[in-house]
Amino acid sequence: MSVLVRPETPEDEAAVAAVVTAAFTAAGAEPGPEAAFVRELRREPGAYLGRYSLVAVDAGDVVGHVLASRISVGGAPALALAPVSVHPLHQSGGVGRQLVERVLAEATAAGETLVLVLGDPAFYSRFRFEPASEVGITGPYAGAEFMARRLAADAPVGEAVYSPVFARLEQGQL
Repeated sequence: MSVLVRPETPEDEAAVAAVVTAAFTAAGAEPGPEAAFVRELRREPGAYLGRYSLVAVDAGDVVGHVLASRISVGGAPALALAPVSVHPLHQSGGVGRQLVERVLAEATAAGETLVLVLGDPAFYSRFRFEPASEVGITGPYAGAEFMARRLAADAPVGEAVYSPVFARLEQGQL
């Protein structure tokens, strides 16, 4: 499936919240905190970078969303890719791939050097993400799901420091 991927606009916020909620809520379950997480990242000074909030649109409807926010690694700027959301009716059709490819292209064009993600290695390795520990990055996450994509040879190493919004999500405070 090929969709139009474009920057999110303020008019998209409600549709983005609906897509994020649908993407992360199992059938019959209560909605999780992911839409609140996106909302709070938008409000976090220094974390939200509008150029990295993108939507996938199919026939005029928002069917996917990706967000990369500002973090630091070893005291240098980096990006955290979270969340990547695709409406269940559009999953497994390439929408997530298009969103990730586009946000990585935008980051590269803007001179960003590093993107971190906490996600499925089987999905993210196809975008050349690798375990963060293997490239000298530590942080609040560990294991094979904590991954890094170096966009430049001079990508920073060291401890990853995330926006406090990530900790509030992990602690169930959203």
